[in-house]
Amino acid sequence: MRVTNKLMADTVAGNLFNNIKQLLKTQNILSSGKRINKPSDDPIGIGKVLDYRKTICVIDQYDRNIAHGESWLGFTDSTLDSVGDSLIRAKELALSQANATANADSMKAVAEEVKAIYDHILQLANTKLGNSYIFAGHETDTTPFSRDDDYITSYNGEAEVTDITCEAASTLSGGEYFTLSSPSTDYYVWYDMDNGSIDPSVADRTGIEVEIAFGDDADVVAAKTASAIDDIVGLGAASSTSTVTVTNAAAGAVADADITGVAGFSVDIISDGTDGDKGEISIIAGENVEIGINVDGEELFLNEVNIFEVLRELKAGLETNDSAAISDQLGPLDDALDQILKARADVGAKLNRLEITENHWADFKLNIEQMLSDTEDADMIKTVSDLVSQETAYQASLAASARVIQPSLIDFLR
Repeated sequence: MRVTNKLMADTVAGNLFNNIKQLLKTQNILSSGKRINKPSDDPIGIGKVLDYRKTICVIDQYDRNIAHGESWLGFTDSTLDSVGDSLIRAKELALSQANATANADSMKAVAEEVKAIYDHILQLANTKLGNSYIFAGHETDTTPFSRDDDYITSYNGEAEVTDITCEAASTLSGGEYFTLSSPSTDYYVWYDMDNGSIDPSVADRTGIEVEIAFGDDADVVAAKTASAIDDIVGLGAASSTSTVTVTNAAAGAVADADITGVAGFSVDIISDGTDGDKGEISIIAGENVEIGINVDGEELFLNEVNIFEVLRELKAGLETNDSAAISDQLGPLDDALDQILKARADVGAKLNRLEITENHWADFKLNIEQMLSDTEDADMIKTVSDLVSQETAYQASLAASARVIQPSLIDFLR
């Protein structure tokens, strides 16, 4: 093989290029701290790196969800604590007046404080976290509770399904009514017996007239009631998918005075049977793991124990100087406190679960980060050693190249 100056120069240039290319790669590893900077550095390793990074991003989102849930539940627990303190104060006041030593003046003064407690609990029931009402179900931008001048509170949050029934032959004589609220309008449903009854004309409410005839049995009254509501409200009150909220004592809410004690008629709130969703707000805390973070406001304040009705009855007993009526509310006040404590226990259990889940993800993230580091991070000691060796080799290549290439014609002409 004939060796020419050009061949020698090309060989030297190629070797210098390889040396400087390896030197640049090592300098890039050293400056970035990463062994893998592009897919060609390690095609298999880059796949693992991308998978680890995706897992870390998912964990970070779980952590943000959990932080939001902890904030919501913690705020809920603080609110329920205040509700419990208010109920304890209401019971103390009831005890102080449920005896023979109490007089009209003291009861009047205490009645004013009970009214203030009522409004304070109503305010707590309408608590907001940021721009969201925490007891309003999915309707987080709707004030969940409101009361009228008679201290009758209604729930305006996630709508409930109603089933209008009668338990016996109707004893309605005409003129009776009950209140009804949709998310946008307040109504009163009244009964017109043989077209001869007087419209009660409830202030600030829209009337829904139910025409009944003498002798109508319970089933007929129920059907006519549902049909009349459906005609005005347009929510399918006669079906199992109606979405109106009925205020009535038999439903665990508050009855108007004009219907209290009417035999045979009731309005019952029932579940709609659609996945059991009553406005639960959940967070995703893991793969296929959803944790509810809100408390059902209607169930908490109005259902098993109607806290507002208990306070309303206590207020009425104080205003009428009725010691027996005041004593009758001591047991319900205890039940109301138990209801709040049960809700707080449920909130506490969820907070504990979130904390455990948060700790799990923190440990898991550390393991993933370690695996990511092992895969893509450079061994800095080895990299520095390689850099020194490659710099030495490159300098030696430059020196050798200067010696190998023959002098040019110009050098001979000097």
